[in-house]
Amino acid sequence: MLAISALGSLGSGVMWNGIAFVTKQDFGYSELQSFALLLATGLIYVVGAFAAGKITRAVEHRLSTRGVLGVIFLIQAAVSSLLVIPGTPWLLWLAACVGSACAAIQWPIIESYVGGGRHGPGLRSALGWWNVTWTTAVPVSLILMAPLVDRDMARLAVVALAPANLLCLGLLWSLPRRPGSHDHTATSDSVGREYPLLLRSARVLLPTSYLLVGALSPLMPYLLQELGVAARLGTPITAIWMVARIAVLVLLWRSKFWHGRWGTLLVAGTLLVSGFSFAIAAPGVVILSIGLVAFGLGQGIVYYAGIYYALAVGHSEVDAGGTHEGLIGVGYAVGPMAGIAAFVIADGRQGAFLMGATVLVMVLLASVIAFGPYLTARARRGAATRAPSQ
Repeated sequence: MLAISALGSLGSGVMWNGIAFVTKQDFGYSELQSFALLLATGLIYVVGAFAAGKITRAVEHRLSTRGVLGVIFLIQAAVSSLLVIPGTPWLLWLAACVGSACAAIQWPIIESYVGGGRHGPGLRSALGWWNVTWTTAVPVSLILMAPLVDRDMARLAVVALAPANLLCLGLLWSLPRRPGSHDHTATSDSVGREYPLLLRSARVLLPTSYLLVGALSPLMPYLLQELGVAARLGTPITAIWMVARIAVLVLLWRSKFWHGRWGTLLVAGTLLVSGFSFAIAAPGVVILSIGLVAFGLGQGIVYYAGIYYALAVGHSEVDAGGTHEGLIGVGYAVGPMAGIAAFVIADGRQGAFLMGATVLVMVLLASVIAFGPYLTARARRGAATRAPSQ
C-alpha cells in the first residue's frame, strides 16, 4: 500500500502542484489560463471524491474494491500517455480532467485500506507511515521535473505517470480484495469524547488549507519569474513547503501531545495564513522560502489532524475518505476561482496581491466557522463540571 501510495503521489505532485509549469513552459499559458485548468480539475475532484463510496458500492457485485483500483490505474496510464503527442493543449485538458476524476475515487479507497481494521495507536502508526510516504513523493516529483521544465519539455512529466500507474497495477496482487473491517467496540474505546467536534473544525480548516494551495500553486512559476529565479530552480523552490510538511508530519507521527488538543489546530491556522501572506508578498527568494516553510508546517498539521479524526470517527470507510478528499477538492476549486476573479480585475503583481487579499478574507471567515465547535466543546465541559453539584 505504501508503494502504491508513493507512485500515486508522484502523479499528485505533477498534476496538482507542477501542472502550472507544464502550462506555462510548454503551452505558453497565462496565469488566468492556468487557473482555469485547475478550476476544472478541482470541481471534478469534488464531485468524484464525495461520490467515491457510492461508486464503489454500485459496482461491488462486479468488481471488488481492489478491482476498482485496477481500472483506475489503467485509465490513468492511458490518458497520461497521450501527452507524448506535442503541441496539443486539449490533450492536456483531457489528461488532467480524467486523471482528476480517477484520483478522486482512488485516494478514498487507498485511505480505507490504510485505516481499515486499525484504531488507536495502530491507526496512528499506519497513518504516520502513510503520510510520510506520500508527502515525500510529492516534492520528489517536482524535483524530477526540473530538467524537463528547463528544456521546455515539462509535459513529459505527465507522460512519465503512465509507467508509474502500470507499476501500481502490478502491485495490486498483494492487497486483499477489500479493506479490513473495523471493530466498532475497540474503535469507540480509542476515540476521544471531543474527537467529533475536532473533526468538524478540521473539516473547515482542511479545504481552507487547500484553498491556499490551489491559489498559490498556479502562481508559483510567475512569482518566481518576477523574482528572477532560473527556470530549472522553479519546481525545487516550490517543493520547499512540501518538504516542511514532511518534517511536521514526522513530528506528529512520533508524538502524542497533539491528539485531542484544540491548540494544535490554532497553531496550524496561524502558520497557514502567515506563510501564505509572506509567499505572495515576498520581495525576494529568502522571504518567499520562509513563507513556504511556515505554510508547509501549517498545511501538514491540518492534513494529519483531518485524516486522523476522519478515519477514527468514520471507521475508515471509503465514505470517510471520500468526504476528506472531497473537502480537499473544494479547496482546490475555490483557490483558482479567487485567482481567476483577481486576474480578470487586475494583471501581474497587482492580480497576485488582489487574489491574496481575497483569499485571506475567505480564510478569516473559515476560521470563525472553525471556532464554533471549540465553543461547543467548552460549553459541554462546563456542563459536565457543574453536573455533580446540581
